[in-house]
Amino acid sequence: MLNKLFLKTLFILSLVFTLSSTANATLITQDIWLDSWTTDAIDYEYIGYISIDTESAIIDDINNDGSLMLGTVSAWVDFELFGFNFWTEAESDAALDANPFSFPMFGLFEAVFDVNNLAAGIELLQFDVTENAINQIAFNGFIDTFVPTGFLDIFDPTGALYDFGDLAFGEARLTAVPEPTSLLLFLAAAIGLTTRRKVK
Repeated sequence: MLNKLFLKTLFILSLVFTLSSTANATLITQDIWLDSWTTDAIDYEYIGYISIDTESAIIDDINNDGSLMLGTVSAWVDFELFGFNFWTEAESDAALDANPFSFPMFGLFEAVFDVNNLAAGIELLQFDVTENAINQIAFNGFIDTFVPTGFLDIFDPTGALYDFGDLAFGEARLTAVPEPTSLLLFLAAAIGLTTRRKVK
């Protein structure tokens, strides 16, 4: 009887901790749209997306009272523009370790979000990155949701300006990411259930 009570308690506690701690890690994925200045018409088109992990952010309490908490990340989880999927910092470092004479592909990156309002998505994004697949085309961009338009400059491999235009954010999507501790607690609950069945 005592064994059953212990197992039930273990199971309930592990579920509570799992559900409460899972909410701490969230991915923000934001669509990116461009209005190219090479045409006269104002015509925004979808060009890609950015995903960041809020768990890796440096948090700044702007007013020192918790009313405005901004999170800043300096790396992405997934970043794609015009079909180019940019290497993460870890992927770039691995390439440099394999060939010290290769060109580092990870560039300047900063994304800022409101910790108290994750559903609003990314509020500021600036980047200067180079694609690693074809001809090392460089992308330099900036979006601030408090400014009417952002910008994007695209440079060809010779450094000449290839295209430019206004950038804007599209829809933001949130995805909960289970933390390792949450997974361990869930595993403990599963073991508890298995043990309980064997006891019966």
